[in-house]
Amino acid sequence: MNNLNLKGLLVDFGGVLTTNVWRSFDHFCEVEGLDGGTLLELFRGDGEALALLRGLERGALS
Repeated sequence: MNNLNLKGLLVDFGGVLTTNVWRSFDHFCEVEGLDGGTLLELFRGDGEALALLRGLERGALS
């Protein structure tokens, strides 16, 4: 590899490199027998669930 002095890497996963996360969540819900949008409503209405999602996005959870 080249001797580049890189300071960081910026990656946009918001549907650019992967499928749209909300479509993926809807598909998961449908596979599990839930109405599409169930997770979206959960994240909108439950602050703890939203905090977990944000932690996952930041890499703070695995």
